[in-house]
Amino acid sequence: MHLKNNGDLQRKLQVTVTQEKLEDWFQQIMTEPLALMEMDPDNQYWYSNWQIIRKDHNSVIGGICFKGPADPLGKVEIGYGIEKPHQNQGFATEAIREVVKWALEQQGIQAVIAGTDEYNIPSQAVLIKNGFIKTGEKDGDCMFWEKRKL
Repeated sequence: MHLKNNGDLQRKLQVTVTQEKLEDWFQQIMTEPLALMEMDPDNQYWYSNWQIIRKDHNSVIGGICFKGPADPLGKVEIGYGIEKPHQNQGFATEAIREVVKWALEQQGIQAVIAGTDEYNIPSQAVLIKNGFIKTGEKDGDCMFWEKRKL
């Protein structure tokens, strides 16, 4: 529903409809994970883009997702984004805290990882606030962070 008609998804969630159709770049990003989810419905939560809803506005202000099921070491990767007008207000911090808490409660999950552009200081600050530690691994300009199960 998210890809086919975002406005319908927002109506189903009973939030203010802010976007009938996803932007092309985001639709491209989500096409592969959603296709994988159709082939692996038992792991649907690990492919889904979870909507971040600002309750006082009753509207979607961003999303957070896992990039697939855990690897053999029990690690899952998250990706997230908040629309510009809602950035720097704690919404990403709260969303990451809750999704990481949920993930680490799931059987077999040992850690949550995230990648940030090495120049994206606000995103790095959000990860640090949530107890992530820089791993030292890089992929081009992307730095990786990890939060392990206690």
